Amino acid sequence: MSELAGEDLFGLLLSGLVTSVFFGVLFLYPLWRSLSRAGFKPTLSLMVVIPFVGYVAIPILVGVLAFGKWPAIEGPAEETSWRAFSRTSWLSVSREEAARNRYYGLDGWVLAFFALSATGLVSYAVNFFNPFYNEIFQQEYGLTSDGVTILTLFLMAWSSTFLIFLPMKYGFVPKLMIALAWLYWLIYFGIIFKFGSLTLSGTVTLFFSPVFSLLYTWYWLKSKRVNVTYLCRIPAP
Repeated sequence: MSELAGEDLFGLLLSGLVTSVFFGVLFLYPLWRSLSRAGFKPTLSLMVVIPFVGYVAIPILVGVLAFGKWPAIEGPAEETSWRAFSRTSWLSVSREEAARNRYYGLDGWVLAFFALSATGLVSYAVNFFNPFYNEIFQQEYGLTSDGVTILTLFLMAWSSTFLIFLPMKYGFVPKLMIALAWLYWLIYFGIIFKFGSLTLSGTVTLFFSPVFSLLYTWYWLKSKRVNVTYLCRIPAP
C-alpha cells in the first residue's frame, strides 16, 4: 500500500513538474517582452520557469502588468524603503572600517543560521545511532535503511560546513552558503528517488525546499550584515 501511495505521489509530482515547466516556457517570452516594454526588469519573468514557483509567479506578474503603474509611461515610482533596500549601492571599504559598522559580526540571521546548524548537527549525530529514528525516517520519507544512513551523513556534513565557515569572515562565504542551500535540495531529491519512494512528507519537502533556497539566496545577496561582514561593503551614502 505504501509503495502504491509512493508511486501515486511520484506520478502526481512528475505531472505537476512537467506542467509547471511547460507553462513557464510558454509564458516566458511574452512576459519578458511585456515587462521590458512596461519598464520593469524583464529578468523577473525567469521566475516562471522555476518548477512549481511558476504557478505563483505567472498570476503575480500578470497582475502587476494589468494593475500596476508602468515606469515606461508614468516614470519610475517613488522610492520606498523596500525598493531602496533592494537597490542598495555598496561601497567597498577596508576590513578595519567594516568592523566599525554596526552590521559587522556574527549576529542577526547569520547567528540564527549558526545556532540552527549546531542544533541540527547534534540532533543528526545522536539520531544516527538511534534505531528508532531510522525506522521513523523510513516510514515518513519512504527511504531504505541505506538511504537514511546516507541522508543523515549528508546532513551532518552539511551542518558542519555551516559551523566551520560562518565564523570565517571571507568573501567566498556568501557564495558557499548559497551553493549549499541549492545542493541540499538536489542531494535530497536524488536520495529520495534513489533509495526510496515519494511519501507525503517527502513531497512537501521537495515542494518547499526550492522556495526556501530562493529566500535564502536573496538574503545572502542583499543582507547588509552579509555585505558588511563578509564582503567589506557598506551601504553607499
